[in-house]
Amino acid sequence: MSVFSANIKFKYPWRSYQQRVLDELSSHMDDAHLHVIAPPGSGKTVLGLEVMLRLGEPTLILAPTLAIRNQWIQRFTELFVQQQDVPDYISKDIRHPKLITVVTYQGLHAACNDRKEGNFKLDYVDETDVVEKARSNFLNLPKILKGLQEQAVQTFILDEAHHLKNEWWQTLDRLKKGIEPKMVGLTATPPYDVSGLEWSRYLDLNGPIDAEITVPELIQQGDLCPHQDYVYCCQPTAEELQLIRSYRTRAVELFEEIKNDENLIRAISTHPSVVDPLANEFKIHENLAFYSASLIFLRSHSIEISSLHFELLGIPHREEDLQLPDLDFSWMEELLRNYLFEEKGFFKDHFEDERKVLLNRLRRLGIIERRSIKFEQGTKILQKLHASVSKLTAIEHISNFEFGIIGRSLRQVILTDFVRKEYLVNSPENSTPLRKIGVLPIFEQLRRNNRNNKKIGVLSGTIVILPQAAVDPLRTAYQLLNPSESLYIKPLVFDTAYYMIPVTDQSRDWMVAIVTRLFEAGEIEVLIGTKALRGEGWDAPAINSLILASVVGSFVSSNQMRGRAIRTNLNVPDKTSNIWHIACVDSTVADGGQEIALLRRRFRNFVGLVEDERGGIENGLSRIAFPTEVNEENITQFNKHSFVLAGQRSRLPQKWNEAIAEGTQLLEEIKLPFLEPDAYQGMKAAEMKKTIGNMVASLGSAVVFYLEWSTQISMKMMKWLGAPGGTLMMGMFAVGTVFFSARTMRTFRYYAKYRDITKDIYKIGNALIKTLCKNGIFTTSLKDLRVLTFADREGAVFCHLDGGTTYEKSLFVQMIQEVVEPINSPRYIIIRKSLALKVLRQYDYHAVPEMLSKRAALANDFASFWREEVGSCELIFTKNMAGRKLLIRSKVAALANHFSEDTSVQHVNIWR
Repeated sequence: MSVFSANIKFKYPWRSYQQRVLDELSSHMDDAHLHVIAPPGSGKTVLGLEVMLRLGEPTLILAPTLAIRNQWIQRFTELFVQQQDVPDYISKDIRHPKLITVVTYQGLHAACNDRKEGNFKLDYVDETDVVEKARSNFLNLPKILKGLQEQAVQTFILDEAHHLKNEWWQTLDRLKKGIEPKMVGLTATPPYDVSGLEWSRYLDLNGPIDAEITVPELIQQGDLCPHQDYVYCCQPTAEELQLIRSYRTRAVELFEEIKNDENLIRAISTHPSVVDPLANEFKIHENLAFYSASLIFLRSHSIEISSLHFELLGIPHREEDLQLPDLDFSWMEELLRNYLFEEKGFFKDHFEDERKVLLNRLRRLGIIERRSIKFEQGTKILQKLHASVSKLTAIEHISNFEFGIIGRSLRQVILTDFVRKEYLVNSPENSTPLRKIGVLPIFEQLRRNNRNNKKIGVLSGTIVILPQAAVDPLRTAYQLLNPSESLYIKPLVFDTAYYMIPVTDQSRDWMVAIVTRLFEAGEIEVLIGTKALRGEGWDAPAINSLILASVVGSFVSSNQMRGRAIRTNLNVPDKTSNIWHIACVDSTVADGGQEIALLRRRFRNFVGLVEDERGGIENGLSRIAFPTEVNEENITQFNKHSFVLAGQRSRLPQKWNEAIAEGTQLLEEIKLPFLEPDAYQGMKAAEMKKTIGNMVASLGSAVVFYLEWSTQISMKMMKWLGAPGGTLMMGMFAVGTVFFSARTMRTFRYYAKYRDITKDIYKIGNALIKTLCKNGIFTTSLKDLRVLTFADREGAVFCHLDGGTTYEKSLFVQMIQEVVEPINSPRYIIIRKSLALKVLRQYDYHAVPEMLSKRAALANDFASFWREEVGSCELIFTKNMAGRKLLIRSKVAALANHFSEDTSVQHVNIWR
């Protein structure tokens, strides 16, 4: 029976995608978790409130900010209770909970540690996330727990739970274990790009993903506007490029010096894992990367590898069978991470002084930042790319272009990371050279070159700048909010067409609100801001052009920023939006450098229109036809093409409608790139079937040509030279036989590695769903499930589950990925045994998914269905001595271990 009055009802009809989630609520809650992903503008708050009413129990709602906390209360009061006054059964104080308690994550953490909200010492862990420096004591947790239990709280609603990091996550995790509530997780930005540990924590708290409301659905329903992402690539200035090249030159020199460092050679040569690997199997098993790096390092110095290593790896004692790559930057980085940062153990006990000397050398050059070692992509290079002043010119070009297309209708937001107050001078003229990227340098770049008289404004956490025309509307709005206070505002000394207002902690919220209204009304056409505009809760539906001049690469932050621009505008029904991403290309490396890598990371995590002949909707940088080879010519052409497309805003509604008509749902799939042989790294981007077919055809043609050619030549030589000619021809035949025999064996070996992986994944998928259905993990009947696999034109293989619930589809993809990606430390592994062309015996190693490794019966069922679907295999338990030894071998030998970072197994999202 519900504790809520039957009169509390949502006042509007449910949208189709909201209704779908509500209709499936009972099945989603089978595991006491509901985890919904939905973009900004999809109505997550009202959906969460309706779920609360249907569960019918006292509820704790957790929000990321005070503004969003208040938004939950406002939505419930206006749209459900349908009154102005906040009901007295709602509390904003976790220390005094009521029927509905709405607090921030920070407020909960503070209360459990008996501190005031906001009284924290924070430290940055990356561009966006901060954590508390002090460890939690949880002294007040029992009291908070008791208060919630006395109110019989049995439902937790987590709004944007990706905010939970480290200490704050521990607080909520302890609270969850004490209450054992039903969990409702709502987010627009699941942290797909975090570490495996953080992702596991995220899923432990929220449960597996149950439902996803997708961007195509929202556009189809008219709740998001047609939009497209564009990229503008700029290049470092000559001065910046020289500094980058100088760094790289010194890094190579230092690499060679360290490679030949006698202390390092002695340290690695005498390490217990190298001296006696059989006695140190467990340590090797726990850190195989360091073990591999040690062998590679020793081989680079022609130091003989002990036979004990061959015995450990289960290969013959022949040097050519131990295929090791050359010692490069990445392997040296792996070696040094262990050598320099070992907190206790062999290196610390025997090489502490030597380590300190080397550590200081690396820090001076900038090779080391905290515990990260980067020879090629060092922090100093990244800083140069991030801060490149070429981005200022790029922003000016984009802003002028957009204004030229839509004129005074432009509502453009430019987001960056720093204010840079040093560029706000107190002199009649501001001619300070612009040498950094930031809010005020961007403002100055646009102000100094404002030929089309755009109305430019600044909104940050400490300063606001407005064009003169917006000053009177600002005063009017301010007087309505604060009739008894005067507004401090003054013109800029160097340009009286603009006025400055300092922002305080007390004025920040209302200042953001007022400036946003001015922007919506067109008193500001270009608004430059920092993270004050970035967080959830800020809403300006008028935005139709967004420039991301931020270096933030995480999915959470970039998706939040994009979400501001793609909302519909009731005042402009035909709104379209362009989102611009700026990246500085590092021309000293083939892949374009770290900002291009950052860009690829961003684009992996949101979907949009495909701009090539394929059409459709999917994620990834390739969807906007970004060049695979990053050089000056390609980038110039790409930028020009981006401007051509961005100028055709009117095409976006039709393109979205056509793309949406091609499918019915956004599918979560696993993508396996095809690879080609490489000495140790294994395989790189090639289509397997075509590779083998071409090789066989090439071999056959070569043999035929050889036989025809050699016969003709032999007849002529016999005619000309007599008996000596015959002897010469016998030698030629011998050489040809050796050559083509070698090619034939190589072809067979390639085939052994490159069988039709599509069939393998299909069969593995069938074995998996049979196991899951037999053991009741999947509730959908087996006859209603189908594994679908196919290959694209590049040879990449895609796989997804057809049928079943959203949870089952997501779990299937997750488990397939566990099977095919590099083996880590599973409880069970499967050794697949097969014959290539019925001649060459082949062994492949795969991890049994974690969920199926919890009980021996589940693992045995999976192995049984594997034999039925895939073929012969052996199931190995890895937590005993024999299993651990085999696990070490499997990590070295597993096919999946040969995927590089750029060609690794991926989650993809495609509208089909």
